[in-house]
Amino acid sequence: MSVSSEEELLELVDAICNKLSFVDLNITCRARVIKIHVRGSHSDVRRAAGLIKEIVSMSRRKSRLRLMGINVFEARELSKEAGMAISLELLAEALRLRGFNCRVVESRVETNAGEDVVFEVARLIGAAYEGLRFETRSSSVKKLLALASSASGHDVWTVIGVAEELRLIRRNDSGMLIPLRDWKQALSVLIDALKRADVNEYVEIEDSDLKF
Repeated sequence: MSVSSEEELLELVDAICNKLSFVDLNITCRARVIKIHVRGSHSDVRRAAGLIKEIVSMSRRKSRLRLMGINVFEARELSKEAGMAISLELLAEALRLRGFNCRVVESRVETNAGEDVVFEVARLIGAAYEGLRFETRSSSVKKLLALASSASGHDVWTVIGVAEELRLIRRNDSGMLIPLRDWKQALSVLIDALKRADVNEYVEIEDSDLKF
């Protein structure tokens, strides 16, 4: 099979090596042409052939999307950045809240956001869920705070403080965070407040710089 670029070639080889570990492989590359020799049982070779076709098809789709300014991220690499098995729907929603186009296709995210933004959002979501492990049992509170953190760029502890001030959440007698409003309604209120906090902080810094 032939590829259109060095980047596509490296992606193909990496994907093939990761997904075809159950057979013996011999891959040669020359002038952007890849030759693959597979050794194994009859059933394993047939399975490998099917996977190779899927990998090549996905690689070509990625190349076409890239020409349109759309990047594709696999669940595996996003979970690695997050440090946990990340919800692609949650990450996609966080990217939309940042103003990007995004959709989930099978185990992939397709978006016009760049790699640095996508990985930052994934890391913020992972950090939020890690920080909330012993702070709440409510899935609604976790979604609210993780989305607000990843969409605004604030760490989860700052987000908790603002959410408590707005009476969107509170701690019960056991010290666990519980919701006081529907999390979807609370989300827009919380993100707006975090944006205002950014503006106020900037103004305070500017004002302090003018004092002698």
